[in-house]
Amino acid sequence: MGCCDRYADSTLAYQGGGRGLSVQSLDSINEFGTYTLKPDLTFFIDISVDVANTRMRVERDRIEKEGDGFQQRVREQYLKLHENEPERVILINGEQSIEDVRTEIWNHVKEKLEL
Repeated sequence: MGCCDRYADSTLAYQGGGRGLSVQSLDSINEFGTYTLKPDLTFFIDISVDVANTRMRVERDRIEKEGDGFQQRVREQYLKLHENEPERVILINGEQSIEDVRTEIWNHVKEKLEL
């Protein structure tokens, strides 16, 4: 089992949602480029743009400098991914405590792996 922090879902969210490129075209490109491989689980730790801005403690990177509108479009695309595949794209409330986020993620992993 592999793990990564960016994959096909983030392409759809950042390039499709954020930059307004065709999600359908990006999905086709993803399928071709990954030989139709999809992650077993994607965790979307959801947090409002406003709360995210108040939590920023480091200098913003290239993506974070795109602005609030861009960030909101990315968030909305992740929410659409969750709506379309709720068993695979797991929505986690990022405004809860770090411990609660960790516990919720671990519970999903244990369930998926039947631990």
